Amino acid sequence: MPVSRYRGSPRTSRQYDEGWEDGYNEGYDRGYDMAKHEARRRPSQARSPRSRARSKKPVKLSKWQKYIKNKKNHIKLRNGKLNLKKMAVQYRKKNK
Repeated sequence: MPVSRYRGSPRTSRQYDEGWEDGYNEGYDRGYDMAKHEARRRPSQARSPRSRARSKKPVKLSKWQKYIKNKKNHIKLRNGKLNLKKMAVQYRKKNK
């Protein structure tokens, strides 16, 4: 009697494979039906992109984000990237 590859499982590999196929087929059938249902339903419930954009308020920036946004606070490396480590030290000194 072949044993399953999974530890602690009393099922044989054949039983496992049969159960897997059954579950797969059942899930595929349900998923396919739901996809057809969703495809028929969506156009009537679709919202315009503008209505979503207006409902959200802009998130308030933290002090650090405001500091980073300000160009005069930028310290750059030779390759042009921001040196965030030095900027963080400078930020902490200013905001004691």
